[in-house]
Parts: sequence; structure tokens; C-alpha cells
Amino acid sequence: VAAVLIFDTSPTMDYKTSDKVSRLDLAKKRGKELLDELPDGSRVLILDTADAPLSDRGDWQTSPSETRKRIDNLKIKPASGSVLRTVELALRQFQFAARSDDESLRSMPRLLCVISDRTIASWPGGKQDPLHDLADQLPATLEGVQQLRSSAAPLTDLLKGLRTKLPPPAGKDYPDQALLESIETLRDRAATLQRESLTDDSLQQVIAKARRQARELRDTLIQQGEQKPPEIEEYRQKTLTSLHGLLRNLAGVQPLFLDVGVEQSVDVALLQIELPNLSDGRMQQLFGADDKFILRVLAQSLGKEVSTAVQCRVGKETFTKQIDLKPGERQTIPFEIDLLKLNLGVGTHTLEVRLSNKDALECNNQLFAAFHIRQPKRVLVLADTKAKGDRFAFALQCVGYAGEIKTVGELKDINWDSYEAAYLFGLASPGADVWKAAEDYVKKGGGLGIVPGGDEMKPAAYLHAIMPGTWKQAVKKEAKEAVTWNLKSKSIEQHPLTRPFGAWRDDETIDFIKIPSLVSAYWLLERDPKKKSAVLVTYTDKADPPALIERLTDGAGKVIVFTTPLDERDRKVRWNDYIENLTSFYLVLAKLPTQYLTGEDKGVSLNFQCGVEVPTVALPANVRLPAYTLRGPDLIDTLAADPQAAELRVRQATLPGNYSLENPAAGPTDSVLARFSVNLPTEENDLTRVPPADIESLFGSGSIVTAERGADLHDLLKGQWNEPLELFPFLMILLLFVLALENLLANKFYRRQE
Repeated sequence: VAAVLIFDTSPTMDYKTSDKVSRLDLAKKRGKELLDELPDGSRVLILDTADAPLSDRGDWQTSPSETRKRIDNLKIKPASGSVLRTVELALRQFQFAARSDDESLRSMPRLLCVISDRTIASWPGGKQDPLHDLADQLPATLEGVQQLRSSAAPLTDLLKGLRTKLPPPAGKDYPDQALLESIETLRDRAATLQRESLTDDSLQQVIAKARRQARELRDTLIQQGEQKPPEIEEYRQKTLTSLHGLLRNLAGVQPLFLDVGVEQSVDVALLQIELPNLSDGRMQQLFGADDKFILRVLAQSLGKEVSTAVQCRVGKETFTKQIDLKPGERQTIPFEIDLLKLNLGVGTHTLEVRLSNKDALECNNQLFAAFHIRQPKRVLVLADTKAKGDRFAFALQCVGYAGEIKTVGELKDINWDSYEAAYLFGLASPGADVWKAAEDYVKKGGGLGIVPGGDEMKPAAYLHAIMPGTWKQAVKKEAKEAVTWNLKSKSIEQHPLTRPFGAWRDDETIDFIKIPSLVSAYWLLERDPKKKSAVLVTYTDKADPPALIERLTDGAGKVIVFTTPLDERDRKVRWNDYIENLTSFYLVLAKLPTQYLTGEDKGVSLNFQCGVEVPTVALPANVRLPAYTLRGPDLIDTLAADPQAAELRVRQATLPGNYSLENPAAGPTDSVLARFSVNLPTEENDLTRVPPADIESLFGSGSIVTAERGADLHDLLKGQWNEPLELFPFLMILLLFVLALENLLANKFYRRQE
């Protein structure tokens, strides 16, 4: 037999019984017992769910001792993949074996055995068609096809009466007639079939077609569910049994699922940790020093009612909450994190949440998170007078930026490079020196916002290459004709600056959605077709005039242009009510564009998942080294790096926990350059079981064997596969019997001649 044994090495396999025996320990034991059941001369390939894709030729073992050694060396691996992914690897190995130059391996019957605990992480939902397609490419066995000569008759009789006794559901049809034709073709060919003919392309196509037709009919009958009256249900069950038998006979590989889990695990788990979400659904990981946020932890109990404590440790503080969970219940536990009270300081920080009590599965008793407290970025507000930019600078401060007002008269003394973003704010007549400074800033990668003035502004002074077009005229509206931002346009979802409005526009709990801000005057900007630009938002006015435009640059710099003033004005001459309408819209106009101009809209990535992504850490610009020290759970390692690289991929961070990247030459108090956290995916923390039907839809009916502790594997496997029958001993006995009979007859009828 050519056997592939797949061992699940995911974290849930570390679940331990009262005598400290893990599911992986039991899987190893069952795997070695299975080796004893295989015929002599079998080839065995051991895979675990953390294996990377193999080469064309897998390491097929013929030595039982080497195979056992490979099994003994298996360990729990947090970065393990799903069983389904490894099944795909196994099927590809069977394909290579079926085309092998080794005739012995090529002609062997094939056995695929999965040893797992049947949890949701091991067998994720989704379409299994690709796996069926791979399995359909494997040639069937000679014995299986030949069995159709005797076993297909009952199924044929059942299929002939299918439409009469059990009509197909509305909107669906049965492939019964096509399946009957395929069975008849195979029965005819089985009479003269030779083993070397199994790889014939035409035969392969008929077998693959019959498999697909049988699966389609099987799945339809299963979906129909139990039927009434009882005789129809009996007919449905008989048909399903016959279809299962047909698929088993035509299978190119005999699948087996050894279940080492238990139907009702007893476990308390912390499944997931969540920092607040941004408007676009991403996790917020960047905060101001005085921010408050809610950390949410999802807990679950299986198998029993539990009362326990959940502890959250951040900085020097530990917060504790008591929870009560019923069996099967999930509960979200909120922790309020007040950064101002915690006084953590600027930089990246980590936290840890854990259960106060240990249980049978320790890997899901703790979760980790990292977040960054930002240094407020400096933003230049260049205005004609300090009073003009005062309100906007204050709004910037309210949303976490250090807005600094400078006047045009101070232009020569401004160090533009010290600012993360800059605004030309309501300048009446910016001169060439202003435009030169702004253009140089953008060319160096800076982010520039241009906010027009009111009637005092001279449009001709804005004729510059950095502008996306020209100011044509001021459009004035009566109060009753005032316009708003057109948030209904789908175009706002296409740009990172305006994308949050797409998420907010239907939520009337947001003040500026419920009470839209009004614009009674704006500048009409005519875009220059020779310059690359994009309209981000329009007004609700005729011809959709632009409210916010981006001038697209060739480099890393950014330029956005507003079309109505943002400074405070007397009611009689105001162009909009952004400041006066008592909603948060003005603060949003200060925050979102500035986030975009400074690059903070991209956020930071500090939280990663085992086996899903390789942690990639941003390195500080002022410290770039050829090597760093990585410190984490059970780990201190030196990582080589490119001194010019802005980020580092940390492949060594494979275990759940909090990690730090350190400068090996620095002192203990200032050595940490970056921090990040790694968690198991939510499903890897969950012992919830996959329904047997999900596995049997791929492996076939009856393919699951519950490998309970203490049960004899030989008895459990009876009827699971038909191993080749060794005829030589029986032939020798028959030969001895024939010789003895010949001797007896010769003695009885022999006559001595006179």
C-alpha cells in the first residue's frame, strides 16, 4: 500500500486529558499502530499540517523504523495550516506516485489517513471542488472497477425508479441518466480490463465523469433530507448507500479520518482580542497620549458552566473582570484603557490578557496586543495673520496634531522640513517666494493643503504649476440654496481621505450626517487637463462642482485643494457654517486631510497572526542597523538586516506572545526600537467540532473512525479498506494438498507387475 499519513499539529492538538496525554500524543500512538496494520513492502509518506509544499517526489519511507522516528519527532506548531491544505499536498503526491518510474509504487493501492481532532480550524468551510478534481485525476484500482460487474446492478435498478419515487427538488435536476450510461460503459469495459489499462485516458475520463455524477446526485439526495412516508425514506437511504459504494469502488485513493478528539471538550478559551476599528474596518493601532479606548476580548466556554476571572495587564496596571459563562456561550469582555491615566509615554506598548485559571488547553488562555502612542506631528499653518489661522490650528490640536501658525512675513525663518504637513491657509495673494517654498516642500515628499480665502483673495495669485487648475469665479448662494458635500457619490469610497465618509453617510447617529454642514459660497475651480488631478468630493450643486481636489504629483509629495474658506468669518460674510453649526464636521475636516497629508491614514501594523502573515516591523528612521536582537516568548535571537531597509520581516516570531526588537549596542533602558504582538487565529483557539457530514462530503460515508483511547485500532479499522490479499500461502497449502492426494491415489491403484 502507498499510504500518506497526515498528522494535525495545530495548537488544539495540545489539549490534554487528566493524565497529561495530549491529542497529538494519542495521534502518534494511533499512527504507529496503523503502520503495523499495513502490509509488508508498503511505502509511507508522513506529513504534518505545518509542512510547506513538497517537491515532486515526497520522502516515501520503506523503513518502519525511519517512519516511526518521523512520527516521534512531530511537535505542536502554532503556525500550522489546515488539514484540508495538507490533503491537497497529499493528493498531489499521489499524482506524482501514479506517474512514477517506480512500477511498484505506481501500481500500489493508495491510502490517505488523516489523524486530527476535527476542530473548525483543521477543516475550514469552503468549496471542496478543487480537492475533488485532484482526486478525480487518480486512476481507480482494478479490483474496484471489476466489482462494478456485480455491485452496480442494485444501484442501476434504484436509479431507474428515482424520478418516479423521489422527484428532483424545484429548480434542480438529477444526473441519473448520465450516471446510468457511465456505469454501463464501465461494466462493459470491466470484463476485459487489465491493470495496465487503468491509466488509459478514455477510461480515466469515464471514471472521473461517473465520480462527479455520483457526488452530485449524492449531495442532492442528502440536501433533500428525511422523506415521508417511511418507504420513500428507506428508498432514499438505499440509493445513498449504493452511491457511497460506487464512489468507494471508483476511488483512486482510500480515505480515512482517525478522530482523536472528543465530542464534548471541556474548555474555557479567550478567542479574540480587538482594539477599536477605524471607519474603513481596519484595526486602530495608533493613539494619542490622552486617548481612551475600549479593548474587547471574546471568551467562550465549552462543556461546562464556568465562573472565572480575566486579567488585562498593560504597563504597570492590571485590570480584572469576573465572568460567568454557560456551556457553549460566548461573551465579550470590555476593558477601558485610559492612556492619560496610564501615563505610558510616546512609543509602542504591549498588553496581555489571560485567564486566572489554567485548563486542559493552555494555548487559548492568553491573548496579546500592541499599540503605538504617537508623538503629535507638527503641522504648519501659513496664513496672512495669526488670527486667521487660529481656529484651524486649535482644531488640529483637538484632533491630535501640533498646529503652528506662521505668517507670510516669517517665511524666511520657516524650516519646512521640520513639519509633517503644511497648509497655505486663506492667503489673499501668495507671492512667488511662497510658491517656491511650497513646491520644494512637496518635491521632498511633504503633504500640502491649499485652503482659499474669501472675497479678499486674488485668483490670479494662484496661477502656479502646483495648483490643479485655476480659480474661475466665486459662486454665491442664497441661504435657502446652500449646498453640502455630496456624500452619496460612490466616488468618495475610492480615496483613502474620503473613504470614511462612505462608511458614515447613512449613519444618522453621527451629528454632521444628521445635520449636514452648509456652503453658501465657494470658488469654482477649473481643472487643467494637462495636469493630473482627481476630484475627491463634489458639492450638491449643478454640474457637480469640486469641493475637494487632489493634485497628483510624480513623487511622494501630496497636494489637496479646498474650494471654500476654513477660517472664522462674520455671519454676514461667511462662506459656510463649518465652524458655527455645532457639529464635529470642522474637526473632521482638520483631521482626515491632515492624516492623509502626514501619511497617518495608513496606520501602523503591530498585531499579527501565527501562520497567516510574517510579522513585518517598521524600523525607526534614525536607527538603522546591520543586526537586531529579537526578544520574545522562549526566544532571544540575533537577526541580520539590511542597514538601508525601512522594515524587517521577522520570520522567527512563530509563537504567540509579545515581542521586542532591540539595539544590541544600546543600554538596557533605551535598547527597544520596536514592539509587536503575535496571536493564534481565532479559529485555532476554538475546540468547536466540525460536523461529520463536512468531512464525509470529501472523504465519503463511513470514512471517520473515532479513535478513542483504549480501543483496539485493528478492530476499529475493520471494513475501512480492502488491502491486497496475499495468495502465496494459500497456493502452497493447495499444492501440498494436491501432492498428498496424488500420492494417496497412486498408492491405492498401483499394481506390481509379475
